[in-house]
Amino acid sequence: MHRQATRFFWSFILLSVCLCVLSACDQDKPEEAASLPPSVFRYPLQKTVSEWDEYTGRFRARESVEIRARVTGYLDKVLFQDGQRVKKGQPLFLIDPRPFRVALERAEAKYDLDKKEWQRVKALRGQNAVSEKDLDQAVQAMRQSKANWEEARLNLEYTDIRSPVEGVVSRRRVDVGNLIGAGEVLLTTVVSQSPIDFYFYVSEQDYLKYRTFLTKDAKKDRPVMLRLQDEKDFVHRGTVTFSDNQMDTGSGTLEMRATFDNAEGLFKQGMFATLKMGATDPFPALLLPDALVGSTLTHKFVYVIGPEDTIVAQPVDLGSLQDGNMRVIRRGLNPKDRVVAENLMMTRPNIKVQPVFQEPQKATPTSSPAPVKP
Repeated sequence: MHRQATRFFWSFILLSVCLCVLSACDQDKPEEAASLPPSVFRYPLQKTVSEWDEYTGRFRARESVEIRARVTGYLDKVLFQDGQRVKKGQPLFLIDPRPFRVALERAEAKYDLDKKEWQRVKALRGQNAVSEKDLDQAVQAMRQSKANWEEARLNLEYTDIRSPVEGVVSRRRVDVGNLIGAGEVLLTTVVSQSPIDFYFYVSEQDYLKYRTFLTKDAKKDRPVMLRLQDEKDFVHRGTVTFSDNQMDTGSGTLEMRATFDNAEGLFKQGMFATLKMGATDPFPALLLPDALVGSTLTHKFVYVIGPEDTIVAQPVDLGSLQDGNMRVIRRGLNPKDRVVAENLMMTRPNIKVQPVFQEPQKATPTSSPAPVKP
């Protein structure tokens, strides 16, 4: 019994020593290799792009006319429906023409009488039966009567108020039966519909950038795109048709105009919209999702996996925003840089990670990078 107890005691001691040795060996292994956090990365997208500048502006009809009466009278008829399309020369209003017809007949009768009197005096003057003064008075009376007749004829024509342009008419502002003063009362407005102009302002710096393609021939090859306030994409195509001949010294901007087709009447005078204009010729560029770009007070940056798989906040210079919310990276990256694409809020500089590559379409950023200390 004594030998068995002794043997059991030494076996227990030997087992304890082995366990301690194994535990010490496990503690000697580097924990870093087993606990490195994974970091999903992607490479910058290489693509040929064109950069665009965006401007806010307002639509303005090419022709906009306020319709007012040229003669004073009572409104007799309204000859259109509110908001309808009208052609050039189409009747819109009719002022009661009867007083003007009477005035025309009176003026015409007076003109005929004075004309015959002039012919009679002219014949007598040829016979030296009247003086030169009598002939002059007859001539002046005839000319005055003719002018009165022409005026009465025009006034009668002015009772028929017609649209001077083709476009869309507004609502009537005056009802039938009201007395209308010549030039005093706004009856309605007519604005042309297609094409329609879009006016916007560019800075002096942008103008200097554009001046090489603002010539008459180059404008045709420089399209502009436009989107309305409820649209996400720029889907309306137009062309630059005008740039002003001087800068506004107060704002330091230059007025420019783009023209768009508006056959369907989508654009209305006075509407706001956003326009983008090509600022450069196509060039090869590196692009990243805009959500991968972080910022400090002084610069923009992206997280990249640097040498020895360590996170680095890489400063970058940004370009324009392209389709698909992709941002042009002008400087700071090369095509082989491993850009962190996930878990950006948990990413910090100088952390060692385990890189995990993912295809660009699968690398969806979950959030923007957290700011780093400058």
